[in-house]
Amino acid sequence: MENRDLLVISDLHLGEGLGQRERKTEHLEQQLVQFLDHHRLDGASWRLVINGDMLELIGVTLMPSEVGWVAGLHHHDHHYGLGGRALAAALKLQAVVEHQQDVF
Repeated sequence: MENRDLLVISDLHLGEGLGQRERKTEHLEQQLVQFLDHHRLDGASWRLVINGDMLELIGVTLMPSEVGWVAGLHHHDHHYGLGGRALAAALKLQAVVEHQQDVF
């Protein structure tokens, strides 16, 4: 097995504040991308370990119109915002990944 140094990160909560884009959040997101780029490009052989809480889907509040999807959602999703059912969670995940493209 190839020797690799471990790079462990946790508690990123990507997606928290999705749509709000506070200046502090933007700065932290930029720092995360710079951190990952630094280790990706430094020539070492890193093994990235994500030690939990990478995504924050529970705290993501999006209405169906914000993700461009209406069909197949539960009626609560239209009234309260996307919830935790499979389709709604997949749409929230897609929004987080698109929002955090540089990280992924």
